[in-house]
Amino acid sequence: MKLRLVLILILSITICSGFINKLDDALLILGDGFSFMVNEPENWHCYTRDAGKYGLNAYFCMGNENFYNAAVVMYIRVMTKDNHSADEHLQGDMEDFRDKYSDIKYDDFSITDLTYNNSSKIYIYNNYRDYVCYLEPDPAPESPLYLIFVLSGPEETAHNYQADFIKLVQSFQWLGYFHKVK
Repeated sequence: MKLRLVLILILSITICSGFINKLDDALLILGDGFSFMVNEPENWHCYTRDAGKYGLNAYFCMGNENFYNAAVVMYIRVMTKDNHSADEHLQGDMEDFRDKYSDIKYDDFSITDLTYNNSSKIYIYNNYRDYVCYLEPDPAPESPLYLIFVLSGPEETAHNYQADFIKLVQSFQWLGYFHKVK
């Protein structure tokens, strides 16, 4: 009995310390009534202070680049569901992009090891390549929000950052609502 208790205690401490170490590296992103965490990919810098003026919650640039001079940008935007799933929003946005860019092409793309409902695609248009992941932190129909993760850059180089983008999305941890989101 004592041995079992000691083993449970050791296991609990190990799990908690691993979680705390993961939290150590995470960035806390606060929005209007919600919060989440992500890990900043290596060699990328997260900006939140001016993200709102671009309609974003956070964006990431390499090294000392900023939103204006970065060749490649990753960003996160939190959106209201309006009673639609993330997949339905992705399909709608694909139709809007097709109306805007007649030569747009879509490629399949998926991110594994996510505990959240998600839908992903690659948009290829005007010599750009966007990796897009629509993610539902809470799939309940009454849940008001979903997130869009995007990696955007020139078609010839954006694929070089796909692994960083996947790590960013996989690091996502929804912390929840701290007051009712409208």
